[in-house]
Amino acid sequence: MDAPKALDINDLSVTLGGKRILQNITFSVDVGDFLIIIGPNGSGKTTLIKAVLGLVPSSGKISIFGKPANRVGLKGMVGYVPQKFEFDRTFPITVSEVLDIALGKELREPLKRKQRIGSVLGQVGMADYAHKKIGTLSGGQIQRVLIARAIANQPKIVFFDEPLAGVDIKGEKSFYELIRNLKEAQKLTVALISHDVTVVNLYADKVAALNRIMVAFGSPKDVLITQNMEKAYGQGFGIFKHKECLEKPQEELTQQDIERCKLFGE
Repeated sequence: MDAPKALDINDLSVTLGGKRILQNITFSVDVGDFLIIIGPNGSGKTTLIKAVLGLVPSSGKISIFGKPANRVGLKGMVGYVPQKFEFDRTFPITVSEVLDIALGKELREPLKRKQRIGSVLGQVGMADYAHKKIGTLSGGQIQRVLIARAIANQPKIVFFDEPLAGVDIKGEKSFYELIRNLKEAQKLTVALISHDVTVVNLYADKVAALNRIMVAFGSPKDVLITQNMEKAYGQGFGIFKHKECLEKPQEELTQQDIERCKLFGE
């Protein structure tokens, strides 16, 4: 018998406020895959993740590691990093306290909780900030704390809802490297929404191109073709395959290299 998929979605549709947001979405993700979800604004990327997490009503079937996504038994198996984290910056809560709350009833023994918190903060490069007030951190540091929070309960799959919006190119590279390293170290399956198509060839095992329907799903080389991108983003858009972008180390890319690799339109 075949092992269950990490994520299996069959005929998923979402209607909100009388408007169809997603229609007949079907795809599956293997255990250990790095899935990147792309598409224009309003294409339903965030809604897809929210439907999987049960945050919006949907029709169709969603299973995670062979279990229906709405089952309580999945608690602790799934991590989530939201696009935005709204909070009162004046509230006097420390980084370690945020993670302690995230652990919930997991690890009741105080020493083990402390060790787990220290471990996940170390993995995201925030060990020295455990006792800092979260309101004093930069946006990038807060994103690292949110990643630590998402992996605190040692999930098997983590969903990232465009976590790098507003982060500069250099910052994006370090975050993608961090996420890939966590994936490999913890044997995670990752599903990540990205606005930047240039990262897909570098990090993704699978790509889902959305525009309310599933435009294309598969490996980067199969999905990132002009025909699919025009279906997803509209006529006049295309992928420019610039050799240096795929072969040079990321830190050696010039701005011109990066721009020539990006998805763009007139």
